[in-house]
Amino acid sequence: MGFSSRFSMSYFGTSRMRDKEFFMPGIWYLHSEDSVPPRAFARNLSARHFLIREDRLPLPVAMVRDPNAATMLALSRQDTNGTTFARDNSVHRLVDDRMQFGSLGFINDDRLQIAFQYPGSEGEVTYLCCKSAWANRSHPVRAGFTHSYVLHFWAKQVETYSQALQSAWRIAFSMASPTPPPADANAVYNASMELLAAYGH
Repeated sequence: MGFSSRFSMSYFGTSRMRDKEFFMPGIWYLHSEDSVPPRAFARNLSARHFLIREDRLPLPVAMVRDPNAATMLALSRQDTNGTTFARDNSVHRLVDDRMQFGSLGFINDDRLQIAFQYPGSEGEVTYLCCKSAWANRSHPVRAGFTHSYVLHFWAKQVETYSQALQSAWRIAFSMASPTPPPADANAVYNASMELLAAYGH
């Protein structure tokens, strides 16, 4: 037996997906219908759920903009922890407390909702399978077990899609405040020169 939790917030205006502009870094820009493969996430804008695992994103943020109202709504997870385990590789429902990732995206009901689910069930399209499907993930129902997460959401007036994208990325990045890992610049330089020398003839 398992459980999950979901936070969602309705966006004002019409629920028509094609009337909105979207951003999920590396996954969804504006309207993806015509620029992604047939089974890709966000290809079918008539679907009801657009939830994707946050560990597929370079930054866990989702944003929607209404160009008619010139407003945007964004949602980001601050306490991201993408840990999981080796068996987390199929569409079969899994119940395990080692799954610490969530999923972000949108729900296309009577009103469009921006949403976060924990742990991260993925659907109506999942990249764990070659066809449209759900990959449901749950935590165990067990005495004393709880789960929690920290989300930030913000809304603002923005005149253009590029301004909305920039705002969503910069605010989410500043909240995430990632620490770059140490790198040996000389080793990187030497390896790059060796690679160029090997293929530069």
